Amino acid sequence: PITSGDHIKILNCAKITRQKAIGQKQVSARVMNKRDPMFQQPEEVGTYKSNTFSVEPGQLLINTIRPYLEKFMVVDSEYDATGTLVHLDVHKNFSSILKELMNNDFWTYANTLSHGTKMPVISKNDILNYSFKPTGEIIGLKEWLIAVSKLKTSLNDVKNRLINLLVK
Repeated sequence: PITSGDHIKILNCAKITRQKAIGQKQVSARVMNKRDPMFQQPEEVGTYKSNTFSVEPGQLLINTIRPYLEKFMVVDSEYDATGTLVHLDVHKNFSSILKELMNNDFWTYANTLSHGTKMPVISKNDILNYSFKPTGEIIGLKEWLIAVSKLKTSLNDVKNRLINLLVK
């Protein structure tokens, strides 16, 4: 998108965070789904030994490697996340940014600016400089996504426990 008076950049709405890993379950692009703010299931503690950082509920993670996979998520709990994800603490226009991540324009932009052939990467600065037209905010959307994602994670835990009982 072309920057004009009615467009803003992600950098005006969010900041990148990088906090020391705290030894929690981990998330990476592997557990993310295409254009879906909820993820599958966290990975075990220690899955990734280096380049991990702590993330908090409500933060937005965007995968920087292979942007054609179009992966992002809203964090529902404290985790350690891989350094290949941009960790954004969104302080305004959350609904608008989420809308952009669910549509083609952002991913076309990301793929156009990515570098590399086998494993293309988009830079954090390019993500922050993405320009979009803000829309109306949906009050409570972030909290709703966190609650639904926690419920989904709990249901997956119950399902896995039942499967383990059946296997025994």
